Amino acid sequence: MSDIGDIIVINRGHLGPEEMSGGEAVAFALCKHWAKSGRRVIQVCTAHTPEIWRESGVGGIEFLTLNDGGSRPVRTYLRRTLNAMRLPLDASPAVIYSASDFIYDVLPAYRLKRKHPGARWCAGVYLSVRAPRPGDFFRAFRATARRMLTAVGQRLSLRLMRRAADEVFVLNESEAGRVRAFMKNKAAVRVFPFGVDLEMIDAVAPADVRCDAVFLGRLQPRKGTEDLVRAWGIVAKRMPDARLLLIGLGEEAYVKMIKALASDLGIGGAVAFSGPRTGAAKYALLKAARIMAHPSHEESFGYAVLEGMACGLPVVAYDLPVYRGIYGGGMVTAPLHDYNCLAEQILALLADEARRKSLAAQARECAERRDQAMLLKEFMAKHDGGRDA
Repeated sequence: MSDIGDIIVINRGHLGPEEMSGGEAVAFALCKHWAKSGRRVIQVCTAHTPEIWRESGVGGIEFLTLNDGGSRPVRTYLRRTLNAMRLPLDASPAVIYSASDFIYDVLPAYRLKRKHPGARWCAGVYLSVRAPRPGDFFRAFRATARRMLTAVGQRLSLRLMRRAADEVFVLNESEAGRVRAFMKNKAAVRVFPFGVDLEMIDAVAPADVRCDAVFLGRLQPRKGTEDLVRAWGIVAKRMPDARLLLIGLGEEAYVKMIKALASDLGIGGAVAFSGPRTGAAKYALLKAARIMAHPSHEESFGYAVLEGMACGLPVVAYDLPVYRGIYGGGMVTAPLHDYNCLAEQILALLADEARRKSLAAQARECAERRDQAMLLKEFMAKHDGGRDA
């Protein structure tokens, strides 16, 4: 990456006023580093992003906001894609960073790179999207249609990256192998050293709420939200006083369904919904819990897991291969989709305080090995000839 000139960040991946996704957390870490290094950083983003970033402790960034969000994901995706063709792109950047592989982030970056071939384009690819099977449309048409749109858009984005990107960032070695095979040596593929801001987290005190287990993430099927509520129905039968807190945003219809499920299972009073939280408010809620439950069906990294570990929480999750190469301890797992086993793991951990504390210590040790400032400094030195860029 060049050490002079402006840095343009295209970061429009948010569909609503929620906490950061893993991909945006990477953009956050990079922008914070660049701004501290004295670089001029200009971020093209959605209207709510500046507030979220400032609450999370970053400053010194110029924001060019676009009010093209909405509550309907497909319509929002298409609107942003059309708007990507007419974004104001008058700057002459030294570095271009597209924060996601959504086509509406990649297309403006591609146009800037073609206009300024001397600029270095760094692109983020943080989760390969599997195209849905035909039968999926019969089970959940809207969700499947969104996934199909995302998969097609990602394929187009990867083709544009292969034509013009200089570097592509991914979050794990497995993903790196798939992306390298597609890029055919046209761009350098690097595993980004994802971490957390331990200094910020350690300055936060626990919230004054009662919470045995906490979930953090978008409320949606692939995050296993329904599995967790069903598992909590089993937990509540043996621990009637146990409480679960869900932190995150979801589509209105899906959240309504999850609340109805909790009511049908007789645990409506045992499951609380906080909505989205960012920065200190998020970490305060995490620190109030005893464990984190994270039954995601697919991940490229699992940033919420790392945040929970940094707050001293042992994690109960489904056994995803990606976790084995990232987290060396502090986690117990259940077979994918087996919410009965998930419930048993939660119960065992809540009932054994000595084991819970031991796993909590392991979780914190794992997080301390992933301090973002330290990892990013090493990464930049290695891949930028030692320059602070």
